[in-house]
Amino acid sequence: MDVAHRIAERYGHDVIFTPDGDARFDCLFHKDGVLMGIAEIKVREMHRRDLQRFGTYLVTEDKLLAGIDVASSCRVPFALIIALRDCDLFLKISDHQGNRVASWKADTTKTQATCNGGVANRNNAYINLKTAVWLV
Repeated sequence: MDVAHRIAERYGHDVIFTPDGDARFDCLFHKDGVLMGIAEIKVREMHRRDLQRFGTYLVTEDKLLAGIDVASSCRVPFALIIALRDCDLFLKISDHQGNRVASWKADTTKTQATCNGGVANRNNAYINLKTAVWLV
C-alpha cells in the first residue's frame, strides 16, 4: 500500500505487510531490524475538508482494541493511517504500553458490512481528529 510506504519514508522506517485482509492489523514498521510500531490502514475516497467536517473518524472499535492489544504485547505504539484523496492522516491510537493517546466515543450502530456492501450492527468508535497529523 502506497500510504504505508509514504508514512515509513517520512519517519525513516521500513514497512512489512500482513498477508491477508483478515489480520488484526495491516502493517508493521521497523528500523534496522527493530519493530517500531503497528498500524491499521484505511483508504477513503474523500477529501480532508469532508472528513474535518465530521470531526471524527468512524472505525470498528474491535479493530482498535485488537491493534492496541497486539502492539502493547510487542511494546510498540499502534496507529491508524487513513489515505484520503488529497492527503494522508496519521492517528496515533496507543503508546507502547497500550495506553490510549487518541480519544473516541463508542456506540453500536448500523454500518456497511464490507467494502462489497451488506449491513452490520457493530460497536463503532468515533475517533476525535484533534490529535491527527495531516500529511499533505
